[in-house]
Amino acid sequence: MDSSTPYNEQALFIRISEGDEAAFSVCYAEYGRELMPFLIRLAGSADIAEEIVQEVFLKIWLHRDRLAVVDNPRNWIFRVAANTGRNWLKKQMTDRQKMRLLPPSPHGPADVPADQVDLKAIAAVVQRTILSFPQQRRRIYQLSREEGLKPSEIAARLDLSVSTVKNTLLSALKTIRDNIEESGLWGTFLLLFLKR
Repeated sequence: MDSSTPYNEQALFIRISEGDEAAFSVCYAEYGRELMPFLIRLAGSADIAEEIVQEVFLKIWLHRDRLAVVDNPRNWIFRVAANTGRNWLKKQMTDRQKMRLLPPSPHGPADVPADQVDLKAIAAVVQRTILSFPQQRRRIYQLSREEGLKPSEIAARLDLSVSTVKNTLLSALKTIRDNIEESGLWGTFLLLFLKR
């Protein structure tokens, strides 16, 4: 990150860990450009490299609560990118092996764009996760995400401490994050986030 950037790397990571979307956008703009040449060499395609970059930054956002303790953000991001790229290569090899074993389909490709399918799948994962929450966690999450209330406003409305609200939200987001990760859905989620 160059000296004209208004944040140093660790300060930027701390802000992201606190949920600062502007800091996350700065991080994406700065490091996304740096990662592209490395990932293009790995994947052999700019389009695929861009998908991997999106997956890397989705992981960063979903695991943002861990960023405050990262000592060297640049090295950490490149390590995440290298691991994500290696996982992509492994998946490609596995997918090719599976495709060779399948009989040819009598139908053409599906008419529904892949990102629409991903969006529906992500929404379904999130909705199932929210419905599985205990009543108080679900209520706190809905007040925060659906009604846009701040933790202090939720605490006042529900007669809870602000720390209880914050901890409950962190727990809820971690569960959602874990479920999205387990589902293997990445690209559309990040693209939607960055376009907001």
